[in-house]
Amino acid sequence: MNVRFTPASGQAEIFRYVSSAEGCASVPEQGWYYDVPAAPTQVRLCPETCARVSSSPDARVAVLFGCRRVDVN
Repeated sequence: MNVRFTPASGQAEIFRYVSSAEGCASVPEQGWYYDVPAAPTQVRLCPETCARVSSSPDARVAVLFGCRRVDVN
C-alpha cells in the first residue's frame, strides 16, 4: 500500500512509510504510518505531513493498494 499526494499546482509524489509516529522525524513532511502495525485499521499521516496536506485544499490524496510500499530506507 502507498499514499500518493498531488498538490493542486504540482506533481504527484508518494509519501514514505515509517513504522511508527516516532519515525516521522526522518521524513516529517512526507511520512505516514499505520495506527496499529500488527492489525492496522487506519493510515495516519505524520503531523507535518498532515499540516502540509491540510494547507492545500485543492490537493488530492489517494491510498494505492496492490503496490509495493515505498519505505523510508
